[in-house]
Amino acid sequence: MSAAGIGKPLPLSGAQQATVFTPEGELPALLPGALSPIAQYTVASPRMLRALGATILAGRDFSAADRTESLPVVIVNEAMANWIWPGTSALGRRVRVGRPDEQAAMWPWMTVVGVVSNMKRYTLTETPRPEMIVPYTQNPYVTFGTMQFVVRSNLETSAAIRAIQRAVASADPAIPIAHVRTIDDLVATSASNARFATLFMASFGIVALVLTIVGVYGVIRHGVVQRRQEFGVRRALGAGPRDVLWLIVREGLNLGAAGVAAGLALTVAAAFGLATCCSAFRRSIPSRWAPRSPSSWR
Repeated sequence: MSAAGIGKPLPLSGAQQATVFTPEGELPALLPGALSPIAQYTVASPRMLRALGATILAGRDFSAADRTESLPVVIVNEAMANWIWPGTSALGRRVRVGRPDEQAAMWPWMTVVGVVSNMKRYTLTETPRPEMIVPYTQNPYVTFGTMQFVVRSNLETSAAIRAIQRAVASADPAIPIAHVRTIDDLVATSASNARFATLFMASFGIVALVLTIVGVYGVIRHGVVQRRQEFGVRRALGAGPRDVLWLIVREGLNLGAAGVAAGLALTVAAAFGLATCCSAFRRSIPSRWAPRSPSSWR
């Protein structure tokens, strides 16, 4: 095993914890309706970031010296560093959990000792969110039953799992190992959701296209049947088969172009309305459902 650690929640796990926080000094720009800045909240052990393959961009990782009696520390991701302290170094800055109107004695100030690369929570294409990572030794859980282990190894997956099982059994045979997944499994799950959504929408598009073709064909065919006498008169007056055929095709193209123009106009209007509704909904989230502190997660 080249690296191992524990923490929660893990990237691409579909889980998240969030908290309001207060940076020392001037508050950053907030979303409309938000009362305090909000960030993802991750608990980690030393070497967990290394096991995940995350890159320490500045500063250091947690160490064994980061304990309850030592200086409270925190690692922030690149998105949070650029948001709170744009254009300057985040190292040495301080943040604490809680809103600005809460007493600082409730939650101690934590000094930023590192900046880590952004990690994804749900999908590989999501926009990075601000995240603060605290050492589990300074924020202990009541039980480790909900914590997750991360192991990086050069061994084959099956061999690595057997080695982990032996190591855990040697410490306590009563501890079960469940929900073992590789990072490839997490990436495949995330990609499968995107593929399913793409195929689902593509199937609707194909059905719509087929229905459109059938509908246009039916309308044109009905028009041709109704205009048989007209076409006969045109042929009698010297029009060739190609002239009659081009007349039918031209009217079909005009009908299709009118449908496409109407569809595009409705699509733009629907997209604008949906974007407005989603924007208003996102603005309402921080002020309505933001957790006050991480104490309720323990």
